[in-house]
Amino acid sequence: MSLSRILLIISCVVLLLMSGNAVDAAVFSPFKPVAVFISNQVGTGKAELFSTNIIGSPDLNLSDNLVTGGNVSSFTWSPNRKSVGFIADKITDGVPELFIVSVTGSALVRVSAPLAAGESVTLFVWSPKSNKIAYAVSSAGHISVHVVNPDGSANVKVGQTQSVNSITAAKVAFSPKSDKLMFMVDNDTSGETDVFVCNADGSNILNISSPMVVGGTSGAAAWSPDSKFIAYVADKLIDDKSELFICKPDGTGTLKMNGTLVANGNISSFAFSPNAKSIVYRADEVTDNIFELFATNVDGSGKVKISPALSATQDVANVIKWSPKGDHVAYFVTDTVAANPTGIFVAKRDGSQNIQISPPANKAKSIGGIVWTKDSKSIIYEADQNVLGQLELFRAARDGSKMTDLVAGLVTTGSTSGFNISPKTDRVAFAASETSTGPVEGYVVRADGTNLTKISIPPGANKLVKAPFFASKQNRIIYKEDNLTDGTSLLFISNATGSMIELLSFQAGSGSVVSFEVE
Repeated sequence: MSLSRILLIISCVVLLLMSGNAVDAAVFSPFKPVAVFISNQVGTGKAELFSTNIIGSPDLNLSDNLVTGGNVSSFTWSPNRKSVGFIADKITDGVPELFIVSVTGSALVRVSAPLAAGESVTLFVWSPKSNKIAYAVSSAGHISVHVVNPDGSANVKVGQTQSVNSITAAKVAFSPKSDKLMFMVDNDTSGETDVFVCNADGSNILNISSPMVVGGTSGAAAWSPDSKFIAYVADKLIDDKSELFICKPDGTGTLKMNGTLVANGNISSFAFSPNAKSIVYRADEVTDNIFELFATNVDGSGKVKISPALSATQDVANVIKWSPKGDHVAYFVTDTVAANPTGIFVAKRDGSQNIQISPPANKAKSIGGIVWTKDSKSIIYEADQNVLGQLELFRAARDGSKMTDLVAGLVTTGSTSGFNISPKTDRVAFAASETSTGPVEGYVVRADGTNLTKISIPPGANKLVKAPFFASKQNRIIYKEDNLTDGTSLLFISNATGSMIELLSFQAGSGSVVSFEVE
């Protein structure tokens, strides 16, 4: 071990002894040298929100004086990185509300409407321009959806469930242009979830999925990347037959995107292309219970089946990734028969040049993730294509002409466990255990398989590194590791070579970093 790493570990121990904070979650801002994290305070046990400079300046308490028994449960950076929203029972114990605060700790304001006993804010989402927030409030028997300005003004209730149907972040979404809000509730008819759209200020509320057959309901909805369309899955025409529809935000121009479904056939999932020209969807459209991949233009033309002919034991899995340019699709085909080969395929949007990327002679039964390179020419994926059950990282050209094992010689009996691609460079950061009983550590490698480097501080037995993340706009890697105390994770930031490592979180007691975000 190098002298610099020994000194770093010693300094970490000293800082831990001096600190009174125990970290539970953290987010690193890519635009400023600031970390924001939730910390369990030693002595009180409160989960509070803090920001700190990466060089170890004093922590700044963003949640500021929680009521006895109060805790911060979640938080999210605004897209412009100027503010942080968080849910906490800050004023009344057991009543979680929504607050907004600047990253410098100023202008802390409660933005949710005053809540009664038994009510709570369950989630919130920022508009892409950071000028609006939508949030959901749960109370006895229903959930309501609201929009508000970040300063707490213009608070408007836009919809409410008639039953106890859950509201998730996927069911509340601002348009990419931030001018509209889409949300899904059974506002009009109990048990019939419809898709609603309103202006970002809460005005002009429209039910865009109505009319619907008796018993029909919507299951999923999404904006097109250009904000011109909303696609949704619903049994709109025939009860218990989920189909794919698209319309304009005002509800006009509704089109059914799928073909005639076989008896008992349904749409499972869909995704817009990044260029907003096409949609792919997964459905058992031709043969009941055999899910295949289809594509169509947003105007309903150019419909094709992308996946090859599948056997009765095969399916296209819900691992479907558009290339950044929107001209190719990567997807994974599974097989319930263990002896049959499965794998990753890449095809053009029109269904041509359909190529199996992972070697057909190998199993590739498990996929940890698929990510396209920025130029749309290759994919990087995690799969057990060499040894069944042992995940490794690979890079493959989309035309199948070249395959590179990015962790060749590193993983023997162990496995990789998550990866991320640098937004600026050709590097890939990942976590891996070299053996089945060894610790999970952090690594970085170039996308061509060269310069494989360990970036984490050498841990002891049973230690664990979570998948490292690249900080956008910076050539730095952030990861968490329980290198000092088993089960107590710390947050670290490293350069891409692992030669400079700094501790981001300082903690003692039983607290631990459990999650963090890098954008």
